Amino acid sequence: MNQLYDKGLFHSWVPRPLALLLIGVFELPVLAAAGVYTGNISDMVGSLGTYTEVISMANYANVIGMGAVVPVILRLEWRFRGKELLLGCFLALAALSVLCAMTTEPLVIVGASFLMGIFKMLALLKMIPVIMFLITPTGDRGKFYSFYYTISIVTSQLVIWGTTGLAYKSEWQAVYYAIAGILLINALLAVIFMHNKRSARAVSLKGIDWWSMAIFAAAFLLLDYVLVFARQQAWFSSTSIQWAAVGFVLMAGLFIWRQLMLRHPFIDVRVFRKTPVWHGLLLLMSLGVYMGTSAMQTTFTTGVLGYDNYTNAILYAWMIPGIIAGGIMGAVGFKRGWHLKYFIFGGYLCFMAYSVSMYFLMAPVIDIEYLYAISVVKGLGMTVLFIGIWYYAMSTLPMDEMLSAVSVLMVVRTFVGVALFAAVYSWAQYQLQWQSAANLATGMDAVAYDGGMALYGQLQVQAVLDATKTLYGYVCIGGLFILTYVLTHHFGRLDFRRMVTISRAISGTPLKARFRRRRDDDEGDAVAAAAAAA
Repeated sequence: MNQLYDKGLFHSWVPRPLALLLIGVFELPVLAAAGVYTGNISDMVGSLGTYTEVISMANYANVIGMGAVVPVILRLEWRFRGKELLLGCFLALAALSVLCAMTTEPLVIVGASFLMGIFKMLALLKMIPVIMFLITPTGDRGKFYSFYYTISIVTSQLVIWGTTGLAYKSEWQAVYYAIAGILLINALLAVIFMHNKRSARAVSLKGIDWWSMAIFAAAFLLLDYVLVFARQQAWFSSTSIQWAAVGFVLMAGLFIWRQLMLRHPFIDVRVFRKTPVWHGLLLLMSLGVYMGTSAMQTTFTTGVLGYDNYTNAILYAWMIPGIIAGGIMGAVGFKRGWHLKYFIFGGYLCFMAYSVSMYFLMAPVIDIEYLYAISVVKGLGMTVLFIGIWYYAMSTLPMDEMLSAVSVLMVVRTFVGVALFAAVYSWAQYQLQWQSAANLATGMDAVAYDGGMALYGQLQVQAVLDATKTLYGYVCIGGLFILTYVLTHHFGRLDFRRMVTISRAISGTPLKARFRRRRDDDEGDAVAAAAAAA
């Protein structure tokens, strides 16, 4: 309980219920400050006179900023007081939100989104350790991930629904102004209720490798440009894409070489030699196979079913029951020692069920209740995999190595995997759509039609349906390979005594064996675990 006051947060006269309420009030607008609001992206693109790809690039830049600041979190925590850190983050996020609302230059929004990611992560990692202590005083990461991922994802979905409704009834700039106003109120509350004590001895920022941080950010921003603009510029037919790809490779190579040469590296790249981290990286990349289908679903619901942005937001909000169910499954599973392999397998199975359902629901008219149901399943699978994969990748790492791994894995999970497969799906859908239109149009000019141009709209709808259904079929096939990989991986549970038991059972020797499930009771540093959850 004293952690509420000892970690540099609130005055001792603040009651515990009020302190918990303030943490929730502080965290909500920080989660909403995602850099770019895309609930009414068509109006935003039209107002700025730019491409939709620029808005997507800004969203991913926000994630890159979050990942770039993680390795220096502890140094910043020790250098500044909690009140200084949170107050500065609130004011910076408010100023950047106003800047995004007022600017007419798309590149300014990209840069502001990157900076918002940095301040967003700093603010979250000042509050999350307190939340972690309240959820699990013993530092049980499995329990903490289960509860915090559920809370944060549900909150994010509610924020998306609320901001979409606000933009739908007004303008997209109103969302930025509203978030900025709430952040300024938070800054005032921080001045009133937070004390100015330090939670640790002040240390200097001297020694932080700012060059590595800059190279890390530059490399992923170049990759951001490549993946987002690939289809729009015909992939590597574009000179800009070619140079950006070469720049990413050079920057990534320079970054790795620099980390291997430094005595105290910005990110310890050797941590990726460890089996859980390496396989966790592959699993997070494979998660992008399903997360990248969001654009396909939006194309279907808007282009075929005719839903507006607010209806789509409600549709995504139906993931919340599944998200809550996934959090409950995680808490129960870690308490009872469920095998991590089958927990993660269940998450991928939910995504497989979602893909198969979407494949069979490709029709010009369907009841929206069917989409509500599969949204619940999608939310369940997403939460289970976020909890399970992250727990597996981080379960054997000490605090310093965890911060190194989190910085890269966060960017891979939320940006690289999603953007890569989204780019592939976008390109494939475009090609398949025109191929389907050509197939449907074959022989149409041989027959006389009254008002033949009226058939063009129907042909386009059918082409979109055919292309989207084909892509979901490929996703289902790819999901079979992912499920096979999950079932054949041991997830750190290779038991030689069990291998002997199986060998004797196969040879005909009757044996009775009781298999004891292992649990990870690692009580690692709260800040590092919080960074993993953020």
